[in-house]
Amino acid sequence: MSKPTLKCKKASLIKVDYRDLEKLICEVYGKKEYSLVASEEWGNYEDHEIEPCLEDEDEYDKEDLKEWINGNKHDFVLQVIMNDLLRKGVIESGTYLIHIFW
Repeated sequence: MSKPTLKCKKASLIKVDYRDLEKLICEVYGKKEYSLVASEEWGNYEDHEIEPCLEDEDEYDKEDLKEWINGNKHDFVLQVIMNDLLRKGVIESGTYLIHIFW
């Protein structure tokens, strides 16, 4: 009788604490505060993967990002911010595992 096996793949992730990411976002965009937990409606004891990409944003995302940077929007989609950070060379390419724990 053969031994049961789990079908899986190994992956390389960049693990980051959500507070460190919030701090970086505030520094880069000149924000006094930013809560990605509130913006993304995440809870305690969660991990979330996000993979920023270098592709250009569509016009809607570009305009929304500009509005958010200028302070006209309170919350903003993290994927667009991460894409922008990657394009600016602030973060490296890869899959980020964002750890939420408070």
